Amino acid sequence: MGYFYLSGWDLIDEGIPPTAPKDFLRLVIGNSPDTELNISKEEFKLRLLEEVSQYSNSDTLEKLYTLLKEEIVKIRAYTQGKLHSKLYLFKEPGKTLAIVGSSNLTSAGLTRNKELNIMLQNVETILELDKWFDELWEESEDIQEEILQIIETGKRMGKNFGKFVTPKQLFKLLVWKWFDGMIEPVEKKDILAEFQLIGVVNAIRIISEFSGVIIADSVGLGKSFIGATIIEEYIRGKLSNWDPNRFGIEKERKALLILPPSLIPQWEYLFVSGEYFFSRSEGFYLKQISSDSARFKKYAVFHKTHGRIGEIAFLSMDKFSTYSQEDIMNMELNYEYDLILIDEAHRLRNRATKRWRNARILRFKGRSSSYQNKFILLTATPLNNTIWDIYNLIRVFSDDFFSAFKSRGINITQLFTEFKEIKKKWKEDPLKYEAQLQRIAQKIKEEVLDNVMILRTRKYILQTFGKDGKIKIGERELIFQDPKPERVTYKEIAGGPYQRYWEFLRVLPEYFKKLEFEYVNLYTSGYIVLGSTPEETTPDHAEEEFIKVSLSSILKLLLAKRIESSIFAFERTLNKMYTKNQLVYTTLKKYLPKLKVAKNNRAEFDRYVLSLGEDLLQVLGKEDIESSLLEELGEETGTYNTKLKMLSTFVENGAQIQLPEFKTTEEFLQYIHKKHLEQVLIRGITTVSTKVKSDITVMKAILSKLDELKVRKPNSDEPEVLDHITEETEKVPIYTYYDPKLERLKEIAKTEFLRRKYIIFTQYKDTAKYLYAALKQWIPHQVVLQYLVQQDGGLKIGLVTGELDVEQKERMIKRFAPIANNSRDVAEAHGEIEILISTDSLSEGVNLQDADAVINYDLPWNPMVIVQRVGRVSRIGNEKEVIVKNFFPADEIEITLGVLSKLREKIKDITILLGKEFQILSSDEDVSLETFGEKLKSLAELSLSQLEETSQSEEFKLIKGGIPKDVVEEFELLDYIQNELELTKKDFEEIKPILHLARPAYTFLNTGKLFGMVEIKRGKRITGKKILVVEEDRVSEHGCSVLKQLWRENHPTVTPSIHVLEKHLTALHRYSKNTLLAKHSRGAPLRGFLAELHGILEQHTVQAILTKEITPDRVQLAKSYLSMAELSPSEIKEFREHLLKTGGLKMRGKKTVLADFPKLVEGIISYFSKFHSNTMDKHIYYKVVGWWW
Repeated sequence: MGYFYLSGWDLIDEGIPPTAPKDFLRLVIGNSPDTELNISKEEFKLRLLEEVSQYSNSDTLEKLYTLLKEEIVKIRAYTQGKLHSKLYLFKEPGKTLAIVGSSNLTSAGLTRNKELNIMLQNVETILELDKWFDELWEESEDIQEEILQIIETGKRMGKNFGKFVTPKQLFKLLVWKWFDGMIEPVEKKDILAEFQLIGVVNAIRIISEFSGVIIADSVGLGKSFIGATIIEEYIRGKLSNWDPNRFGIEKERKALLILPPSLIPQWEYLFVSGEYFFSRSEGFYLKQISSDSARFKKYAVFHKTHGRIGEIAFLSMDKFSTYSQEDIMNMELNYEYDLILIDEAHRLRNRATKRWRNARILRFKGRSSSYQNKFILLTATPLNNTIWDIYNLIRVFSDDFFSAFKSRGINITQLFTEFKEIKKKWKEDPLKYEAQLQRIAQKIKEEVLDNVMILRTRKYILQTFGKDGKIKIGERELIFQDPKPERVTYKEIAGGPYQRYWEFLRVLPEYFKKLEFEYVNLYTSGYIVLGSTPEETTPDHAEEEFIKVSLSSILKLLLAKRIESSIFAFERTLNKMYTKNQLVYTTLKKYLPKLKVAKNNRAEFDRYVLSLGEDLLQVLGKEDIESSLLEELGEETGTYNTKLKMLSTFVENGAQIQLPEFKTTEEFLQYIHKKHLEQVLIRGITTVSTKVKSDITVMKAILSKLDELKVRKPNSDEPEVLDHITEETEKVPIYTYYDPKLERLKEIAKTEFLRRKYIIFTQYKDTAKYLYAALKQWIPHQVVLQYLVQQDGGLKIGLVTGELDVEQKERMIKRFAPIANNSRDVAEAHGEIEILISTDSLSEGVNLQDADAVINYDLPWNPMVIVQRVGRVSRIGNEKEVIVKNFFPADEIEITLGVLSKLREKIKDITILLGKEFQILSSDEDVSLETFGEKLKSLAELSLSQLEETSQSEEFKLIKGGIPKDVVEEFELLDYIQNELELTKKDFEEIKPILHLARPAYTFLNTGKLFGMVEIKRGKRITGKKILVVEEDRVSEHGCSVLKQLWRENHPTVTPSIHVLEKHLTALHRYSKNTLLAKHSRGAPLRGFLAELHGILEQHTVQAILTKEITPDRVQLAKSYLSMAELSPSEIKEFREHLLKTGGLKMRGKKTVLADFPKLVEGIISYFSKFHSNTMDKHIYYKVVGWWW
């Protein structure tokens, strides 16, 4: 009598003889060994079931079951209150005894505990005890059948049932498991907004699972603060799961930041000078330990108590791009640094670049190391051309098998390929394939992008977290609005001499029609490629969507864009073209008479032809204005010998002749003489000369018209000069024009922007220099603008173009935005700047939020550039409302549209020109010039969030994000743990004994449903976690927020029956096995060459093993590699060549066939082993960590 465990039964069951009769042993048991807890009958049975389930395969349990079934042993339970008495009564013929004391019928009670028991042998006493027991037996409830059922249930359920814990213990266990022990708070609540904190928590989870994250929040949403927070958390040792020391690699924690050169000072400030990160008030400080100028700086991180705790290094992306693989390995960058942050990571979208290949070298510590370094990629534009841009970014931090995806049953390459194929069909029949395209896009978003990318747009954050145009950071409310730009026009400035400008715009299109730019055909292919070609993006996966456009047409288009910017930019560009045309014409005219005279003298004729080629090359290469124009748009198609191209062009202009390809000028001249084409060559040179002369005449007429726009000096016909710019040895004057656009800018400076700090953006350095010269000359004469004049007579106005080196640009940024860049000392030493004129070389990445206004003096055709510009100023943390003014060149745009109209006659698919390159419209949208014009005009009035949406391609719109619901739930749960409950790691110490239980933990809350947390595992890797809820016959998946009820709910009054519980637990396990495992284990079938290899392995394995040519383990490893592989076509080609070279395969005709089976197996293993994959264990299973009712 008392409470018993099976551990106690173990000690006495051998004392029951094989021939024992019925009623040999009777037990009356209490419902709990705990004197403080009187549990219900149902709960008692469940506790008993818990113990029985642990003995599911023991002989002891089988013997007990038989004894109970045959009624040799009978058990009753006393349920009318606490039964705290312990009596052991033994009756044999001629011998009786009793033991009364404190020992329960448990292993501890009978062996280990300090107990006090008395053995009684007095007959009268024993008779009294026997009578008392008989009365108790009658009062107790017969549970014989129920215990038999419990044993049967226990045998069926085995260890699936679990171990009882309190609700709060189960809460701690499950949240610890859910967050992999990372439950310590992020110590940055005072500087991060809620959505940024969510980003940090989500990024840490993603990196833990996939070794990298793409943080793609919009411009101005604080990506750098999210990245910096993660770096500090790691260096401080709070992300211990990432620490190489846990994997046997003894080293200091180190982070490497790969940054555009202009951003290095900004990041240095965040970590070194500012108080945002590694705050000195918390005892941290950084000390520079080495420096390679401004391009590679290293800082040791110290704490006043703990000493040196880590290292942070800043490396210029430009310098990183020059490294060879050998350089990186010799510097041991991959070994030294464990956490790599790459800012402006969209520069890694093209896998054909050296910087992309170099970034991938950093993934592993070494060839023999399975430790994978962690990556943070920051970019506001992860997708530019196609969805393959994002694929390439994911490849930067993924192993070559995409193991993290594969372990979840996701074949990322196949998903992206399916999208490409369906999109191709959709273009041919949108109605038929729209739903299919949406489905595959949603699948990519949910299975791939939500797993590795954090993407929140400005509009989403404003709607979700903004309130009345403000957002809260700590206790501060900061302005966070969606700036609505004001369109600025200047058509109204048309009186007097300003009318000349509008008249010039009216006649300009007629001149454009006559321009041919013939000279560019002499030394170029004559065409550029626009759109996405396989060579430009991803060789194996890009969508081949491109067109060839004549250079002369494109030059007209880009020249028209100059007039949209400024008169000076247009005149400067046209002047360069005019000068070059004159030089070409002069050179041609010089040689024509000589060639005519020498046409019958082969040696002299050849000498003049070669000399003409040399002189033209010198003239054309002197200042290649075309190359700078074409940098904006595309690149030439084809490779060629420039001199041969030039000479061939002359011949083709002289007659309709298709020339063969020549390797040398000697071959060309031999052909000319052999075919007697000397006169044709001369005639061609004459024709080209005439065309160039025609262009000179047109350009001269345009320049003459431009001359009428120049302001003259008093009493003189000489134009008034504002300033000069020096280019090489030439001093170029900047003239004063009757420029209505500039006049409008001056009006704004004197009125609306008076005493504001603002930046004026332009696309072109010529416009920037023109505005700088004009304002510098004008401001000193304006009474209301005297605050811009310094004591020494200088002006508080600055100029930034791409011509400045990194140090000069950095100084200008610090002078303009000393607060944002912690550079008050620089501003005081060199003078603070109030107006900054800049090209777009400054619009990406830098922080200029001291300013409160932006002027877009010209409008880029790509809306994202405008977003980048305004985003330098309109950022979280700016305490001032930002005003944006966009100059809108209405009449100038009409000139551009006129050029496009002519271009459309020659280009079948103008969509690629307008959509792909300028991104006004999506590349998937039907385009008309009218639509293009309207969209271009609308840019001047769109808010930042609207501009973002306008710039997004259809592919981006299909996958654009927000914050997934499960991520929000995780953040809210962590917030609940850290701030509401104020739990720390120390509070979780009590669950250490149950952290690694083989069986689930369980408890009761009386919810009427079964809740269970399930982990999906592949080998040792956890690939997924789910909360399942079983209610009646339904099983549903839920987020982690339901875990809160474990802390909040009181102890139950009703416990489910064993039958109900078994039914629900069975449903939970069935769903886990049939549904969750199926989701994670599905994989793409092998295709093509990989399928053939797998088939060979299957076919020859048995024979090879029987003959002991190779071991089964090696064959299985080779099969695993093939099953996990995701190879592009070029990689499959490389793989095939490797197997041929290593002797596993051989050629038979055009086919590859088996040559040597063992060599094939070893060849497969040697090829794939270089990929460092440590996740080849394909065994997938689930585990129920805990459940509650």
